[in-house]
Amino acid sequence: MSEFESKLQFAKKGFGEAALGLVGWTEAMARFADAVGSRTGQLIGIGTQAAVPFNIMTEMPPEAGEEFERVGGGDPWINSRVRVGMAAPELALRDDADFTLEQDNERGPDFADWKERHRIGYSCITNLVRNDRFLIGLAALHDTSQEAMGSREKRAFLDLASAVRDAIRLQLSLEGQEAKLVARTFDAIDKAVFVCGPDGMVSGISQPAVDLARQGRWLTIRHERLVLRDPATHGELIRTIGQSIFSARSIPGNSHDAVVARDKDGYPLYLEIAPFPMIHEVPLRACALVIAYPPQEREVKCAAIARAVYRLTPTEAMIASYLVSGKSPDAIAGLCGIGRGTVRTHLKRIFDKTGARSQVGLVALLTRML
Repeated sequence: MSEFESKLQFAKKGFGEAALGLVGWTEAMARFADAVGSRTGQLIGIGTQAAVPFNIMTEMPPEAGEEFERVGGGDPWINSRVRVGMAAPELALRDDADFTLEQDNERGPDFADWKERHRIGYSCITNLVRNDRFLIGLAALHDTSQEAMGSREKRAFLDLASAVRDAIRLQLSLEGQEAKLVARTFDAIDKAVFVCGPDGMVSGISQPAVDLARQGRWLTIRHERLVLRDPATHGELIRTIGQSIFSARSIPGNSHDAVVARDKDGYPLYLEIAPFPMIHEVPLRACALVIAYPPQEREVKCAAIARAVYRLTPTEAMIASYLVSGKSPDAIAGLCGIGRGTVRTHLKRIFDKTGARSQVGLVALLTRML
């Protein structure tokens, strides 16, 4: 086997290892670049369901990716590589002969400066995965001192591109299975958990979450997406999921966020949003855990009694039932999505309506009715 063929095989092995999480995609792209004789190997993903933006560029300074976005490198009007690439089918090779490089320089002087500073010369690109939800592309970028690819290197590029696409598809499949498995692990502890993408697309769901969605009281599954009953709260949920996903990419271990949904009577459902555990250097599916905490059966019964007997509002009834369950005012504030001071105000009204003089007295009063 020649040295050239050995490099191709080594690169292909790296793609499979990256898909399994055994090596990072940065290492795999370095092998790719070496195999096709380029300085830089690039793997880029854009779209609502990808971990956007991911943009791996080997042998480039760490700040180059952020600079690329800042100077308009991702703008199809400025960068013809992007424009041409977005229109190309999967595994169709496009290179400098297909780009309008002089026009790019005129439209984007800052982008032109970026290319000059980072010595971006000849480039060859292709799409690996392209659908209505995301696009993942591959590129080989030469240094300005290098000549354009010859026919042998272009054949190698397409051969490796096919192997990269197979690896990408494998990782996407594995991540889909991971989402399902992670969600189902919550069955054992009776937790309602949804694994959702930035647009609410559900890729994994625990059985308690299935049961909760079927009730339709606070939320449901519509067209494979998690949808809250209240449109305004649903918008807040989607924003919070996106923030959780993308902040976790830049700040691992970021604190969890929450949204409080309400049913038609105003009873709350606490939703905790947490980053999905990652095993790959570059997750191809962006998702987060949405963990629902519906009121327990005893709390629902207690709230119903409190409303019927003492004419409490839905919020007052739930606060009273949470106290009976042993929750503190701070915990109740979080579960109801209100401030602690608001909880205290509700408690004063509850005391007035029930005749209780303290939290202990209120708990004793309602407990006798259960």
